[in-house]
Amino acid sequence: MTYLLLIAIVVVLLIIYAIISTRSSIHLYYIIPVSLACAIGLYTFYGSILGYPTTRYLQSKFVLLSYANSDDRLFMWVIHDNDTEPRAYSLPYTEEQHAQLEAAMQKARNGVWVEGNFNQTSEDDEGIGDLGDQSGGLGTNKSQGGDMFELYDIDSTRLLPPKQERPN
Repeated sequence: MTYLLLIAIVVVLLIIYAIISTRSSIHLYYIIPVSLACAIGLYTFYGSILGYPTTRYLQSKFVLLSYANSDDRLFMWVIHDNDTEPRAYSLPYTEEQHAQLEAAMQKARNGVWVEGNFNQTSEDDEGIGDLGDQSGGLGTNKSQGGDMFELYDIDSTRLLPPKQERPN
């Protein structure tokens, strides 16, 4: 990403130098701003399509695929209900959430799928207004436990039809 920005700056500087050296002043009024706008637009567009994890959490149920952690962040890959592609999330690191994710992944290694949902819509959100008037006076989700998400074993009857015995 940084290399792209450096290349764009060098190209813009070369264009500006070529225009200034030709001393054609009418072109200086539109070529320099257009060159700078193109460089800035390319930089922001390229950054937006890379697929970095988001901190805006959807409120629908999800199936946990995997997670990773760093010193100060937890990264989760999930598939929400009715979605076909996984979504990556970045969460602030807490030991409780890390332990919860580790236990969930241990269950996943044993063949149990883990389902969950987020309690907040973003990192900065205090959970106020998530449930509308239904949550009046109940406090925020952080005050009720502090977790940003809940994980539980998947209800296989919701996804699979009941097993029927075959007649002999």
